[in-house]
Amino acid sequence: MEWQLTEKDELTLQGDTGGDEELLKQAAEIFLNDYPSLIANIRSALTNRDAKSLELACHTLRGSINNFGAATACDLALNLEMMSKEGNLPGDMAATTTLEAELENVKAAVAGLIRENPAESLCHI
Repeated sequence: MEWQLTEKDELTLQGDTGGDEELLKQAAEIFLNDYPSLIANIRSALTNRDAKSLELACHTLRGSINNFGAATACDLALNLEMMSKEGNLPGDMAATTTLEAELENVKAAVAGLIRENPAESLCHI
């Protein structure tokens, strides 16, 4: 099922930002700008078998997507992060590919937050 930003998620975000719609939009813009480079860092770390870089990129990504209540994407990033902490790096890019696909769903929902009226752009489950 495609992840969708719920009204509860937006209310949580608004609470975290003190109801400041501009701050909410900035958080969305930061995520949209940063996540492609974080995915690139994850891919590079896996290719280079660099557990520490993988752990850092996954942790940073997880923190960013957690702001939007994207539980599946958070879990996928956490799994990669924990594997890197244990030194048990995946042998292929399957986990990253799955994470990237989930992030495309998150991206579509979060992009609605930077539109003119965020309340009208919410995707409800």
